[in-house]
This record gives sequence, structure tokens and C-alpha cells, in this order.
Amino acid sequence: MDKQLHNILLVDDNRTTISLNKLLIAKVDNAAALHTAPDGKAALDLLQKLVQEGTRFPDIILVDLKMPVMDGIEFYRNYKQLFTTEQVANTKVVMLTTSLAPSDFKLAKDEGIEYFLNKPLTTNKLKEILS
Repeated sequence: MDKQLHNILLVDDNRTTISLNKLLIAKVDNAAALHTAPDGKAALDLLQKLVQEGTRFPDIILVDLKMPVMDGIEFYRNYKQLFTTEQVANTKVVMLTTSLAPSDFKLAKDEGIEYFLNKPLTTNKLKEILS
């Protein structure tokens, strides 16, 4: 794993999951910044605010597949439209889910999502994502 400090966005509607993933990230990576959002819409709003402020765009976005307000797939569709090709290309979006349904994996893949992991996030999975 490289020594780069990562800028990470966690998007999940479950506060416990956010708290556990924050602890896991702190254990594995000394992130330069760690942002959180409770749903896809809040995540898009946060990303737009970061851009407006001139703050560094996240290197990694960990987003839950199934959330109220705006789910992970809808978030990704909007994300690709709202941000520059460079921002999208330089950010690794990782879809996290408890779903084992092949249709969910297919939908994510059809949208262009390359990284799809089952919850819970583990140190090994996180190290793989960060490398």
C-alpha cells in the first residue's frame, strides 16, 4: 500500500456502520480527510460543497447500495453527471452492500461501478481498496 494520505467519503444510512467503518479506516489508513453522509443526496451536496470551497475531492467513495432518499446506484448516476470527467476518473467508487442478489451486482456493473464489496468492511478489504 502506498504512503499517500487518502481523502475518503463514507456514505451510509446506518450510523453504526459509519462509526465502525470510521474506526476501521483509522486503524488501516491515516486518512487526510474522512467525510461522511447519510445518503446519496447528502453525499452529492457534500461533494458539490467541497468543489465550491476548492477542497480536495475524495480519492475513494465508499457508498452503501441500499439507502433511503437516494440509493447507491442513483448516487452514482448523478455523480457521473455532476462532476468532471477528471474528478470521476480519479476517484474510486466502491459499492458496499449486504445483498447477495446477482441482480444487484449486475446493476452495479451495468452502471460502470468496478468495485463492489459485501459488508461488513474488513481490514483486508479496506487495504485492497486503498492500494
